[in-house]
Amino acid sequence: MMQTARIRPYAAGAVLRNIKFTKESYDSFIGLQDKLHQNLARQRSLVAIGTHDLDTIQGPFSYEALPPEQIEFAPLNQTRSMTALEMMEFYE
Repeated sequence: MMQTARIRPYAAGAVLRNIKFTKESYDSFIGLQDKLHQNLARQRSLVAIGTHDLDTIQGPFSYEALPPEQIEFAPLNQTRSMTALEMMEFYE
């Protein structure tokens, strides 16, 4: 945990219920998330926002600082798991 505290000392979460995305609303939501990452989060150096479908994930969850090649999950609206490095290339 000490490694994580040095990189990002705070974590926050929210659960939104009864949200149904259309293609248009999903694209808009992801666009907003990206704008927050690029501007307020200073290209993700201050904050990283993750959006996950709670119906497809299962705890326990942990908040850890890991090398990108050790981080792996299926991004929202994707069917296969990817490492953080693969995600950066995929979304580039």
